[in-house]
Amino acid sequence: MIILHNLIDRNFFSVVLIFCVACAVYINSLNNQFTNWDDTNLIANNELIRSLDVKNIKKIFDFHAPGTYQPVRVLSYAIDYYFWKLNPFGYHAHSIFLHAFASVFLYLLLSHIIPLIRGMGKIEDKTAKYVAFFTALVFAVHPLSVEAVAWLSGRKYVLLSFFSFFSL
Repeated sequence: MIILHNLIDRNFFSVVLIFCVACAVYINSLNNQFTNWDDTNLIANNELIRSLDVKNIKKIFDFHAPGTYQPVRVLSYAIDYYFWKLNPFGYHAHSIFLHAFASVFLYLLLSHIIPLIRGMGKIEDKTAKYVAFFTALVFAVHPLSVEAVAWLSGRKYVLLSFFSFFSL
């Protein structure tokens, strides 16, 4: 148990473990295909993702589909298409890595915020590290994330957590 305490105290180990656990939990989704719900229209039949030239990127940010405007998600599909064409493996790997990095960013965010609370005399140093680590670990493996990570149309939620935690 002392070894685990010492390892958690080291940020590098915590970051690597959170990243690896997040990837391991969703690794089975690498075998998933595009679903017949939204993936076909958002990816397989979407002409906007076929090119990453400046003219097309401008189209991505100018295009207004009925009821939705999510150009960052479409741009992420265009990046996937550039590398993987219509091979769903790469799209799923991208979603898994985004989620794993979001989990790491949450850990790093909490590692900086929780000591501020500690400064108010409420939480001890070691407790702050454990709270940050286990909170990020729960976020990484929580079943609520399955739809966002394993379903390609849910990429918008993975991007939301990735950029939110990264920006803070």
